[in-house]
Parts: sequence; structure tokens; C-alpha cells
Amino acid sequence: MFDRAVREVFAKGGFSAEMLADPAVRPLIEETFNTLNGAIDTAIKTETPPELTAALQNNAFVFSGFKTYHSLSEVGLALTDADGNVKPFETFRKDVEAIDSKYNTNYLFAEYNHALHTSQMAVKWHDIMQDGDRYNLQYRSTPTRCTLLIE
Repeated sequence: MFDRAVREVFAKGGFSAEMLADPAVRPLIEETFNTLNGAIDTAIKTETPPELTAALQNNAFVFSGFKTYHSLSEVGLALTDADGNVKPFETFRKDVEAIDSKYNTNYLFAEYNHALHTSQMAVKWHDIMQDGDRYNLQYRSTPTRCTLLIE
């Protein structure tokens, strides 16, 4: 999908935000979302409210769009050489392999883990909020130590 989007940027002579709706670019957003949504699905329990699940999925989709925008912006910048001339496609393609690796291997691994762990914490926070005032936790701070009081 990244290759297809890169070819579209090359064919159009650059990248603009309007291209995010392009049929050649949209699948890249969707694939990134599918990866992050897999992390969310792993973290979500069946008793999690649909509103929380939908909010997490919406955030992942918006993030996927921004990520695609930034990666393809870098691709657009790689289209020309130092003199401003358009590079031959093969030279351009080699240059954008580093962008692909950075965004779709290195960053995506970290983003997947972040989506997984933040979703787990969102579920835990929801569970805590469901308990209401069952536990009244307060911190008493003194100059030398901090103690936790459970009433």
C-alpha cells in the first residue's frame, strides 16, 4: 500500500493534503488503522462500553490519517534532487525506502505498543470510575515522605 501511494505521489509530482482521499492513498490510512485497531481489540474486554471502544478507534483512525500525511509529505520532499530536478523513479524509490522503513516498521511497532497499552489503561480507568467512591484514596505529603491513606 505504501508503494502504491508512493507511485501516486510520483505521478502527481508531489503530495498535498487533498491526496489523503485519493483511492491510491486511502488504503495506506486504512491499513495503519487496522494495525492499531488490532492492538485496541486485544486490550478491550467484552464488558467495555461501546462508547469507549468507539473513542479509542476514532483516535486510532485520526492518528492514522496524520501519520500517512506526514510520511507522504516526506515522500513528496524526496521527489526532487538538490538542484530541484525530479529524480528518476528508481532513484526516488530507493530514497523513499528509508521513509517506509522509518514509518511503517520502526514507528508502527512503537505505535502498536502504545495503542495496546493506552487501551488497556483506558479500560482500567473505566473500571475504576465504575467503582465510584468505593475507595477514597488520599495522599498526605510530609517533607520527608508521602503516605497513602485508605479510608
